[in-house]
Amino acid sequence: MRMLQLSLVFLFVVSVHQAGAVELITYDPLSTICFPESNYTANSTYQHNLKSVLLSLSSNISGFATAAVGQGPDKVYGLAVCRGDLSAAECQNCTADAAAMIQQRCSKSKSSTMWRLSCELRYSSKNFMGTVDTNFFFLTNVNNATDPVLFNQQMKALLGNLSAAAANSSSMFASGQIQYTDFRVIYGAVQCTRDLSSANCLNCLNEAVAFIPYCCAERQGAVVIGATCSIRYELYPFLKGSAVGLQLPSPSVAPPTSRSKNTGTAVIAVAVLIPLVLLCILIFGLILWRRNSRKTSQTPVNRDKEEVDGPELLGFNLLSIRAATNDFSESNKLGEGGYGPVYKGTIDGKEIAVKRLSNKSGQGSAEFKNEVRLIAKLQHRNLVRLLGCCMEDGEKILVYEFVPNNSLDRVLFDREKGLPLDWATRLKIITGIARGLLYLHEDSRLKIIHRDLKPSNVLLDNEMNPKIADFGMAKICGMDETQGNTKRIAGTYGYMSPEYAINGNYSLKSDVYSFGVVLLELVSGRKNTSFNIDADGDRDLLNHAWNLCEENRPLELVDKALGESYDQNEALRCIHIGLLCVQEAIVDRPTMSSVGLMLGSTSVTLPAPHPPAFYVGRRSRHEAISLSYSTEQSEDQTLNLMQSSSSNAVTITELQAR
Repeated sequence: MRMLQLSLVFLFVVSVHQAGAVELITYDPLSTICFPESNYTANSTYQHNLKSVLLSLSSNISGFATAAVGQGPDKVYGLAVCRGDLSAAECQNCTADAAAMIQQRCSKSKSSTMWRLSCELRYSSKNFMGTVDTNFFFLTNVNNATDPVLFNQQMKALLGNLSAAAANSSSMFASGQIQYTDFRVIYGAVQCTRDLSSANCLNCLNEAVAFIPYCCAERQGAVVIGATCSIRYELYPFLKGSAVGLQLPSPSVAPPTSRSKNTGTAVIAVAVLIPLVLLCILIFGLILWRRNSRKTSQTPVNRDKEEVDGPELLGFNLLSIRAATNDFSESNKLGEGGYGPVYKGTIDGKEIAVKRLSNKSGQGSAEFKNEVRLIAKLQHRNLVRLLGCCMEDGEKILVYEFVPNNSLDRVLFDREKGLPLDWATRLKIITGIARGLLYLHEDSRLKIIHRDLKPSNVLLDNEMNPKIADFGMAKICGMDETQGNTKRIAGTYGYMSPEYAINGNYSLKSDVYSFGVVLLELVSGRKNTSFNIDADGDRDLLNHAWNLCEENRPLELVDKALGESYDQNEALRCIHIGLLCVQEAIVDRPTMSSVGLMLGSTSVTLPAPHPPAFYVGRRSRHEAISLSYSTEQSEDQTLNLMQSSSSNAVTITELQAR
C-alpha cells in the first residue's frame, strides 16, 4: 500500500443553480502553513530581506518568479507561481494579495507557504529551489461520480496525458478535457513550479495522481495541491477563457457511447420487469427476515464498504450489531464521548466494543473515515485493535476489541468505581503509552500525530496494559514531515500544547506535551484541570508540579493513595520527564524515542526542565531548575533541587479564555 503523504484536509462545496451551472464556493486563501521551528525578530535583517523578496515576487511576476535576497543565515529564498490560465494583471494581483496576507498570518516565521486557488507564494531561509515536495493536501467535490469505474479510468488517462504534456512544456502547465459519457466531459489541469526539471515535474505530478485513491476516490472533482505541483479535475470547465481548449484523445477503453446505444432497450426492459422484480424482492426480503429472526446470534459478513476499504477489516451488518448490543440498550452502554456512545456486545461468544457515531456529534463522516483508514493499518500491543465497521441506514459504527478494564480516566480519577493502581501498574501504563506513541511517530507504516491523547482515550486490558484509542482527530504525516497547521482546532483543553491550542500548529511534539500531562496525572492521581486557584494556590497540575519542585518538595506531588509503597527515585524521574515534556518551547521537549530511553534507563542524564506552558510563577524570575537525585534507593536519601545559574530567559505565556 502506498504511503500516504498528507498535510491538511479541507472540503469545498459545490452548489447547483437552476441554469445547471456549478459554482465553486471556497475560502481564500485555501491554506497557509507557518512553520514554527524558527522565527525572526522584528526589524531584523531577515525581516528586511523578506520584505524585499515579497516585493520582488509581486512586482516582477509573469506566471512564475523566484527571488533570493541576503547573505548567510539572513538570506531569504522566495517563489511565486500563478495558475496557467491567469492574465499577467490577475497573476500580479493574486501574488500581491498573498504577499500581504502571508506577513500577517505568519508573522516572524522564517518559512511559510500560502496557497490560493489562483496562485501560490512560498519563502524560506533554506534553498528549496528545484527540490520536489510530495506532501499534499486536497479538496474534494461533495458529489460522487455516477459510474466511478469508468470515471476513474477516463480521469486518470486525462491526468496522465496532461502530466506528460506539462513536464515537457516551458510553462509546466497543461489543461484539457476527455469525454466521460455522451453528455458529460471531464476537465483537467496540472501544473508544476518552473524551478523543477522535466523529470522532477513528471515525478511530482505522478505522485499527486497516485494520491487520488487515498483522498478523493469516486468524487466528481478534486484538487490535490503540493508545494511544487498540483492537479485538478471537474465535470465542468473551471479555467478562464479558452485555457481548456486542449482536446486530448480518449484512452483505449470501451467507448462510453457503446454504453448509451443500448440505453433505450434497457429502459424498456426495466419498465416491463419492475413489477416482477419488486415482487421477488418483497418475497425474498420476507424469507430473510423470518430466517434472521430465528437466529440467536449473527455473524459478521465480509462485503464491500462504501468509501472505506482495506483487507484487514470486516464489514459487520447492522442487524448483527443490534443483536450483539441488545439493540444498543442502556445496560450495555460503556460510556459516551464527543464522538458518541460506546456499547459492549457479544458476537459468536466474543466480546466487542461498539462505537456508534451520534447524529448530534460535532464530529462526523470525515473523522469516521479517518479513524477507519488509520487504525486498519496500525498493529501494536499498545493501540486498540479495530475489528471492523458498519455503514448501513445512515449509521456509522466502529467495532473494536473489547478492553475489559475501561478507560484510564475512570480507573484513575473515580475513587469509588475505579480500580486501585499501585506504583508498578502506573509505571507500566506510563511505559506502555510511551511505546504506543513511539510506534505512531516513528515505527508504523504511517507517521501519525494523535492530537487527542488523554486518559479517556487510553483503555486498559485485563492485565492493565494501556491501549491508545480514538484516532478521529489524528493526522497522517509524510515520512520527512513532523508538523502542520489547521484552522480547525480539535482536541481537549488541558491536554493540548500551547502552539496548537492558540495557533493551530501541531507536530509530533504536540503529542509529547499531551503525554507529559497524562504522566503527571498518573503520578499525582489528579486531573490537570481539577485545581482551584483560590483553594490550591495553583491554576493547574503543571504549575503545581513545577512549584513543588522549585520549593524542594517534589514528592508531595505523588498520589497520597500510594502511601509509602512506591519507589521514590522512579517517581522523581517520572516527574522530571513529565516536566520536560510540557515545556513551552517546542524545541525543548524531548522526542518519544528520547522519552523511551529516559524511562528505560537510569543511566541516561536528564536535562534541566524549563517552566511549563502557561506558567504563572510565584517569583519574579523563573529559570531552569536542576533536579538531582540518586539512582540507588536509600531510606535517608534527600532530594537536592537548586535554582540553576542558567541565564536562559523563559517566556511566561497567559492562556486567554476562548
